[in-house]
Amino acid sequence: MILVHAAERYQVYDLGALLGKLPGKLGPGMQIFTNLMVWVVLFGSLVSYIISICDSAQPFIVGTILEQRWALAGLASVLVLGLCFLDQKYLSFSSGAAILVNMYLLGLVCFEYGKKATRDELPSGVCSLGLSKGSVTMVSTMMQSVIIQMCVLPMYKELENRNPRRFGRLLTIAFSVLTLIFIILAMAGYYAFGPSVESNLLSSLPRTTAMNVAQAGMILTMAAVYPIMMIAMIAPVKNLPLEQFGAPAQAVRRKFLSVAALILFFVVASFFVALEVRSLGLVNVLDGALCVGVFTALAPGLVGLLLVDRRSMAWRSAMWLLLVGGIGLSVLGLVFTKNDPELLAEACKLPRPADAQIGLVLTDLGVRAA
Repeated sequence: MILVHAAERYQVYDLGALLGKLPGKLGPGMQIFTNLMVWVVLFGSLVSYIISICDSAQPFIVGTILEQRWALAGLASVLVLGLCFLDQKYLSFSSGAAILVNMYLLGLVCFEYGKKATRDELPSGVCSLGLSKGSVTMVSTMMQSVIIQMCVLPMYKELENRNPRRFGRLLTIAFSVLTLIFIILAMAGYYAFGPSVESNLLSSLPRTTAMNVAQAGMILTMAAVYPIMMIAMIAPVKNLPLEQFGAPAQAVRRKFLSVAALILFFVVASFFVALEVRSLGLVNVLDGALCVGVFTALAPGLVGLLLVDRRSMAWRSAMWLLLVGGIGLSVLGLVFTKNDPELLAEACKLPRPADAQIGLVLTDLGVRAA
């Protein structure tokens, strides 16, 4: 919301351009650095989406040419390339469908946990409360899923009848729902499959018809989110004034071709990287750690100090705390990149709760959600 208020004040709607308003030489330098980091971090997200699509498609491609990694990743890239050229308003349907898919997956995981709990088949080594080096990795992974500062200004620009107050209400509702979904999904998945749970939860679920439906739905989910990330990546070029693209007669065409070339470059690059990188875990951890330092600490901290019309000691102290604390957590996230579940088991302060009773509740929740 610090970024949104500042964007409304200066009427710029991508993160790099907003930081370009910082005073002196700091502005141009931060604009270049922020745009580069947006591309680096969101490129990691694009790669993870191609990997997820490939993983989710595995049950449906046995015995076909798509078993070749290059063919499947290529088909996924062609699919998302077409979606990247749609206006954001046309993505609302696919985003709504993606929400339904996630709720369906939530139901499946809860049902699986409830089934194992009532049959006394839950894995050992699960800890309800404990801290270890792997806890830092968990935070980095979670941050990769919830940090949207690099995307929020293009989203805010598209909001009908936009103003910070209305956007804040929408943000509060969205993150309240997201928090509930994350808590239930993380707990049910961890309790059901234990410390050995895969970084891609879908890989841990049993192969059933219901699971195949979830896999197919996840392909839709990843394809729907991919172009939303791309919107933030092309914003620095898309928001440039037409005057920078030459003569007026050719400016519109040249701007379109520049944006199209940038989209094509990122899609092709994510395809090639996804051919070599097979695991979501490390991609998510590194992406999340970078996001914490740049997008939740450095960018809003500097904007809050230098571009927002608030000068009280409490406000300035809060911004410095945000800067120092966020950058410190980012460094820790880049150092500790492994979950180390065995260390968590050793440092456990609270054993797993009464599984059978919780299992009955989550089984019912899973049936209702499914």
